[in-house]
Amino acid sequence: MESVAYTQYVHALKSPKTKEVYTHFLIEFLKHCKLDADQLVELEPKKIQGMIINWIIDMKERQKLAPNSLHSKLTAVKTFLEINDIIGINWPKVKRYLGEFYKVSEDRPYTHTEIKQLVDRAHNIRDKAIILLLSSSGMRRGAIPSIKLKHLKKIDKYNIFSIDVY
Repeated sequence: MESVAYTQYVHALKSPKTKEVYTHFLIEFLKHCKLDADQLVELEPKKIQGMIINWIIDMKERQKLAPNSLHSKLTAVKTFLEINDIIGINWPKVKRYLGEFYKVSEDRPYTHTEIKQLVDRAHNIRDKAIILLLSSSGMRRGAIPSIKLKHLKKIDKYNIFSIDVY
C-alpha cells in the first residue's frame, strides 16, 4: 500500500509482529469502508466514527466475533488514526458497541494425562516435539512457524537448549 498515511503508521509501530497484525486489521477496515488510507484521513472525524461503529456492528452480527477480538481490531484502527493526528472521535462511545467482555474458553493448563493423550495420538516425531514444546514452555502456537535453528542457544552446563521466541 503506497500512501503517506499508511507509511507513517507502519513506521510508528515498533514490533514486526504488531506491524503484521495491525496492518492486516487496518486493511480489513479499509476494505469494509471501500477507501484507501489517504482517503480515510481526509474524512471528518464524525464520519470516520460512524464507519467504525458500522464495522463493529457488522463484525458482531455477520462474523459473530467476541468483544475481545473486536477490541484488537479496533486498537489497530485507533492507532492508525492517532498516528495520523485524527482527533474528534468519541472513543468511549465507540467502545460501547464492542459489547461486554467474556471468556471464550476455560483458561487452565493441560493435565499430564491430557498431554500424554495428545503425544500418543501424534502422527510423527515432529508433532510430538511440538506438543511437548508448547506444553512445557507456555509458548503460543503462533510462534512455532517462525522458529529457526538460529533461535536455539545451547546451554552446555545443563546440556539443554533455550529458544528465543517473539
